[in-house]
Amino acid sequence: MRFAEWIRASCSPEAYRACYVALERYDASHHVGCVAAPALVIHNLRNRWVRAALGQRIAASIPGSRLLLVDDREFATLAPRSPSSSREAPREPLRR
Repeated sequence: MRFAEWIRASCSPEAYRACYVALERYDASHHVGCVAAPALVIHNLRNRWVRAALGQRIAASIPGSRLLLVDDREFATLAPRSPSSSREAPREPLRR
């Protein structure tokens, strides 16, 4: 089932719009300053709902963090993935 079909089957248009509006208004940026460990911020360039600028801002506000921009239509989707299409995050340690 495609994502759009799954959404249509899962909820009403009104409920989807309300969820989307709530997500657009949600701001947890004040928590970013609490991150004390090096972080790997991963952002999918194909994410139609969250712009890459947000991932860049988050990475810039965490000392010692790295930003990994992924250009993959299957990365972090709700659709199940086949073992042959799985990918791993970089294995090298994050260093300050």
